[in-house]
Parts: sequence; C-alpha cells; structure tokens
Amino acid sequence: LTNLLKGIAGVTSVINREDFATGQDEESDESYRLRIGLRDITGKATVDAIIDSIKSKVTGVSEIKIVENLLDIVDGDGRPPASFETYVDGGLDQEIANVLWDTKPAGIKTVGDLTVAVTDQQGLPQSVSFSRLQSISIFVRIKYTKYSEELFPVDGEAKISNIVLSETNILKSGVDFIPQRLFGSVYSGVA
Repeated sequence: LTNLLKGIAGVTSVINREDFATGQDEESDESYRLRIGLRDITGKATVDAIIDSIKSKVTGVSEIKIVENLLDIVDGDGRPPASFETYVDGGLDQEIANVLWDTKPAGIKTVGDLTVAVTDQQGLPQSVSFSRLQSISIFVRIKYTKYSEELFPVDGEAKISNIVLSETNILKSGVDFIPQRLFGSVYSGVA
C-alpha cells in the first residue's frame, strides 16, 4: 500500500513497514471439525472450563455435575449465596480439590460434603469443598402377561432382567427414573 485513493488533509504519503497478512481461503468443514476437536478451554472460572479441567487432569473421573447458587440468598439445598457445589464420581479427593482451587472463580465459595486442604500459590492453606455423587439402588418388579397367540422365549425372564439392568445402568445423575420408559424396550426385547 503506497498510494492514497482519497486525499486526507495533512497526509501526503503512505508506507508499510511490514507486509500485510492477506488472509486465508475459506476453511473446509473437515478442517473446522478438526480445529474444534482440538480446542483448548482458555477460561478458568466457567462451569465448562472447570468440568473440562477436572476431566482432563484427574484420572478416573466418570461424571461431574456443578450446581451454582447465583442468588443473593441461600438456595433450597442449603448452598450459600455466590457459591457452587461440584459433584464428582471417581478420582482422588486431593487431585479434585487441587483442580477446583486452580479453576474456581475468585471470591466464590465451594461447598459440599467433603472439605480438602490445598496450598495456594503463596504457600497458604486453603479449603476446597465438593461432594461425591451417590449411587442409589432401584428395585424393579415386572409383572407380565403371556398371550396365547404370541411366543414367549424360553429365556424371556432373563432377557427382561437384562434389559431392565442395561436401561437403568445408563441413567446419569439428575435424570428421573420413570418405569414406563422400560415398556417399549422390554416388549421389543422379548417379542
């Protein structure tokens, strides 16, 4: 760029000290997907960044859930104002606490059933709290009726039991168990 297209009062010439970056061709879908898959969460104090940090830095973590209280009052589950509770399944307590301390927002309290001591960058002791996800048992009684015009497999009851087991084992935390959702899987699994 050495010529002015329109005159500007007081400017008589133009010079570039370095070449311009001329841009790039339109990114392909494949290249875009690859770039997104390799993304690095740079923020630290967001729910997504905290979850990503725990998953990537703590071995053995299978599930994480974070519940924030953004209110100015204690929430219905007893969390104080401006706090969050992290529920974790798997991983070592100390490793989880260290990552939570490194990624939590400044001035926001961590709450939970477990409190672990961590050391901050200044060598001072700090407390970090979180909770463990609790497994619950579900007992299911299936009452079925055989119709004479349909064939019930010899291993039908075992199939029903396996279907119920596999369907309930995939439930994640916070998902309600609704028995009626088993009907279709059980029926199609033994029909």
